[in-house]
Amino acid sequence: MFSTAIYSINTKISILSSYMPIQLIGNILLLAPLSFFAAVFSSRFAKLGSIFLLVFCSSLTIESLQLILSFFYLGNRTFDVNDLILNSMGTLVGWAFFKFLNIFFNQEITVIRQ
Repeated sequence: MFSTAIYSINTKISILSSYMPIQLIGNILLLAPLSFFAAVFSSRFAKLGSIFLLVFCSSLTIESLQLILSFFYLGNRTFDVNDLILNSMGTLVGWAFFKFLNIFFNQEITVIRQ
């Protein structure tokens, strides 16, 4: 018997409230390091708008790859708009951490960027 791949796109934001805390925290923190290190290593990404675009596009790429892999029977993954939202929220965590450390280590960050 042939197995069928289940590929789908979840666009129901309402199910976000049913996520377990570990799912919420994990998805928020998944790309927070990307926003932090991008801001540390490049002044271009020190602004919230540019870093948000970077993280959003990275999250969109991850979700799209999950859908493509599922389409080719390489896993039962789902494109989930909730993951996209939570990953993008992680931008604020990484960026806020960068802004906090930048207060105390401004000279060191400037040296790293050179």
